[in-house]
Amino acid sequence: VAIVPNAHEVNAGVRTSDFFETDETFVGRLGHPQMAAAMDREGRLNLAKLGPIKLVLPEIANVRANVIRDFFDRQNVELEQVLEVNSMMATIDLVAQSDWCAVLPSLMMASSAYAGRFSVAKLEPSMDLKLVVVEPAARGLSGVAEAFVEILREACVDLMKASPTLT
Repeated sequence: VAIVPNAHEVNAGVRTSDFFETDETFVGRLGHPQMAAAMDREGRLNLAKLGPIKLVLPEIANVRANVIRDFFDRQNVELEQVLEVNSMMATIDLVAQSDWCAVLPSLMMASSAYAGRFSVAKLEPSMDLKLVVVEPAARGLSGVAEAFVEILREACVDLMKASPTLT
């Protein structure tokens, strides 16, 4: 079993089912000057005010990469530089220590470990991320695997409810 972003195209031999829906957030280090200048009084990010940004993206083969690029194109956000990084943890580390920004799932940024380390803003307009369970098409998940997926789903719901990072 795997939990991945919905690619809308399914490989032969596997099937998908809905797992969890979250939104994408714009993330910079705490006090990032471009983000601070582009935030309104309610804490929403005005993308038009960002100016040219340095953006960390997943590699082009990742389903989220093109979605994020297209989103910024439609919002007329100028990308000064783009760096492709295949690791979420390396992305978070880079963003925390530099002037690079990233678009990351709110589910990921909901952890209390990130409170006070990052500026996290919901995107306006919002950009949804649908996560799906991928399993072999020939046989369904075992009872144990189904229970595990349900435990993960409940943990996602609980994490989002208790998030100190998101408003």
